Amino acid sequence: MSHTIVHGLVVPGHYFPLAYALIVGTGLVMALVLGMRLHFTEIVKTHCKTPEYWPSISATTGDFAPERFVWRGAFVLAAMFRFTSGFLSFKFFAQQDVASAATRAAGLVSTRVLVYAALVCELLRCVSAMGWTVISSGEDNLHHNASFAVYMIVGFVLQVSQVVIVGRVRGTYANGSMSMSVKKVCLIGQTICALCVGFFYVRHHQTCAPGAYSRSTMCEWMFALFNVLFDASQGFELQNERVSFGVSGGEPHVLKLASVPSNAVMMVSDVFFSYFTVASVLQLFQAVYFVPMVAMEFTWEAVLLVGIASPLLLFSARIRRALHHQKIAGAHLYVYLYVVAVLSLFCFDYRKGNPGTKILLVSPGAVCSFLALFCRMYLHNDNGHVFSLPHGFVVSMALRAMFASVDPIYTSAIYNAFLGIVFGLWCAWIQYRRSAYAPTHASLSSLEDSKSPAAAHVAPAAASAGLIGVAFGSCFSLSLVMVSSPSFVARLVAVDPWPSSMLVILAFLLGLFFSATVIPFGQPRRSVRNAPVLVALFVIGFLVLYLGTRQSNRTFEKQHAHYPITYETAREHVKLADWTTEVDFSGSPYLAFCGGLAIVFALGACWPVITAALASTRHRHYTHRAGTSIEAVYPAVIITFLVMHVYVVCFPFVPFGWVLRDRLMSCCAFRSLRSCRQHYWCGQPLGAPGNSTIYAPEPLLRTRGREVVDLCRKLQYVQLSLNKLDDPSLTNAQRISARATSDEALEQVHEQAQKTVGDEVLSAAEALTYVSGMIWTIHTGIDDYNTDGLDRMVMKIKETKAGIIGLLESDAIRVHNGNRDVVEYFSYHLGFDHTDYGPTTFDGTFGCALITKYPILYTRRYVLPSPLGELACLIHAKLDLFGVETNVYVGHWGNTQHWADGVLQSEFLGELVQ
Repeated sequence: MSHTIVHGLVVPGHYFPLAYALIVGTGLVMALVLGMRLHFTEIVKTHCKTPEYWPSISATTGDFAPERFVWRGAFVLAAMFRFTSGFLSFKFFAQQDVASAATRAAGLVSTRVLVYAALVCELLRCVSAMGWTVISSGEDNLHHNASFAVYMIVGFVLQVSQVVIVGRVRGTYANGSMSMSVKKVCLIGQTICALCVGFFYVRHHQTCAPGAYSRSTMCEWMFALFNVLFDASQGFELQNERVSFGVSGGEPHVLKLASVPSNAVMMVSDVFFSYFTVASVLQLFQAVYFVPMVAMEFTWEAVLLVGIASPLLLFSARIRRALHHQKIAGAHLYVYLYVVAVLSLFCFDYRKGNPGTKILLVSPGAVCSFLALFCRMYLHNDNGHVFSLPHGFVVSMALRAMFASVDPIYTSAIYNAFLGIVFGLWCAWIQYRRSAYAPTHASLSSLEDSKSPAAAHVAPAAASAGLIGVAFGSCFSLSLVMVSSPSFVARLVAVDPWPSSMLVILAFLLGLFFSATVIPFGQPRRSVRNAPVLVALFVIGFLVLYLGTRQSNRTFEKQHAHYPITYETAREHVKLADWTTEVDFSGSPYLAFCGGLAIVFALGACWPVITAALASTRHRHYTHRAGTSIEAVYPAVIITFLVMHVYVVCFPFVPFGWVLRDRLMSCCAFRSLRSCRQHYWCGQPLGAPGNSTIYAPEPLLRTRGREVVDLCRKLQYVQLSLNKLDDPSLTNAQRISARATSDEALEQVHEQAQKTVGDEVLSAAEALTYVSGMIWTIHTGIDDYNTDGLDRMVMKIKETKAGIIGLLESDAIRVHNGNRDVVEYFSYHLGFDHTDYGPTTFDGTFGCALITKYPILYTRRYVLPSPLGELACLIHAKLDLFGVETNVYVGHWGNTQHWADGVLQSEFLGELVQ
């Protein structure tokens, strides 16, 4: 049986050269921005060592990561469009040659020969471009230079051929004269730039004049600009060409930039902006928390935290009407709020100036994205938003699982540029097309929207606006704490965050999938009957999470004659004997982790119902209710929740801190119970750092122990000579001479060892010779300018070559610190497998952690006696240093508020060491 093949999708031909130019241009610009930001000194360095200010294209795109991968990825994506453009141009010029055979001017070479020559040059140009793009000069200089030479030669022949062909046939098609003018300008511009490149390059090598190299490279970039514009000008010839993708049955659909995007594409856009809302709120809250707790001041910038209450503006009828009905260039105003939110990412790496300025720069992202999100829920009647917001949390979890607990758009320049800015602007363009080109009124549901599977089971029921605001605020707040980062639940119960993070994501997705079963929202009787199931999931899950295990060793003050210790207590009455310590851990952390999964599952089941109820408030009877409107109730709930979360870590100097100071665990329980009222697979990124963990080479020590020990002594002798360089009496010349001598001696030891005993013995001797440690008060990884500094801290730790690292003030799995797992980040990027997180988040300390490349045999996590000051933590661990058990202590003392804390903690440490 034969099937009639019709065109399923018809793509206009001029889209291909435009897509090629946009992708290649974006790749070059992003590589330049990243190179200037990350490796400016390296990419402008020349053999003359003169001051330069502009890099070459090859140094920018080929010498360093991530610039190299950005450019290669962009070119590979654009290759398909380049090949397609070449074949379409060949087809067009061949047809024009036949049509104008009787009238074309005679020349030395026939038009047909030029058309075929252009096709051959196009193919050679694409292949050679892949050669010099994929192979950098540092990897294979011969192949790189050969490919680049072929690219330049055939590229010049191709462009001259096309100019001659267009000159002959330009009268046979529309825009022929315009195409000829653009191609001539680009060809002349390339020729001038090429001559300038040669002139300044020769001058640079002959005279080493400052700035000559930069002028040469700037002309090189201009040459690339004219080259890309010349390729884009092929769109003039391909205006009437089409590329058809055939399917069996159906109707042809012509792809247009002014077409209305499909529901699937709209879902992608909504999910991205939902994820961006989550990320920007966490970043804003982290920035605001910096001011009082890190800078130890409270300035007006902290007021910008109320930016998460931006939907409150919709309570004004005038603003609501303006955002819902006013259009600029055919699109609703909320589309431009998305654009402003995305553009705020350009300030993500702001480092200098007043720390409060960072808050001012970050806040537009949270304010505009929240306001636009509510506008879209109110304005459109489709059901994609029902699952877009919870799927935004899924994307946040997936990215944090892949990037070791940090959000890439706020910590990595490459992902900020492409995922945040480029992809964000593309999603904003999708929203613009939906708003500007929808065939029906935006508030009416289309036929395709009515077929959405969400509509079958999340039809909203009548509920008060205040109740909906409380439900949405509580659900969003709890999700920020527990779901925005999948490591949170694991760290509560001292479980390794990898791969347990995948189970958290899976539990949330299962909750979304079975939401119709758990909460049949469209069926009131079944909803009431199933309500106890949902409540049981929250309550039982919390109890199992909270009581299922204890992974800290807490200290408590016993009843005694002078209980409790106060500021008036005499020195002789402060005794460590009046305190008791929990000795061992209890329960099963994996059982407690299952309780956390139950909470996450129940949270996922609630989200579709709550978002559907929120969307139902677009109806008129929900508006203009002061005090009980969603816009008023929601911000009150979420701000109260976040402030309570900050207050859990408290001190006597915090207002009303005593209310929580000695009742920390009960307050944690109250906070979680209050909140409970209410098929993605991913792995950690490719190109992971090498594993630096050291295990005892016991078989080698047993068989070749004498050789290892002898080599250790030689290495120790060289190390001792290096230690003498710290002598302050040495002059700079003496220090340089001594270092050169030590380096030469060390190189001789390595060469001799490789020849006599081999690399295996040498590696074992080096591991046994150097055992170093460090301790660092990191203050959750935020620098003095209120900027994330984790990547820079990793580089500094690598410079010290420490194998045992103690981190203080490391408790970052909290919403006000961005829900970042500092320990997981350092462990992953240092390649150290063995870590101890210290007392869990439940214990309310500022945190201490241990990261080591040596195996951990034993560990205890103490919350030290601190009756009047900060809750202090201590880790006692035993490490296996090549068969020798070594005790290591990492402590963060809270002894600055009162002398009693210092007395008790020093006595506790003394008994522990004994």
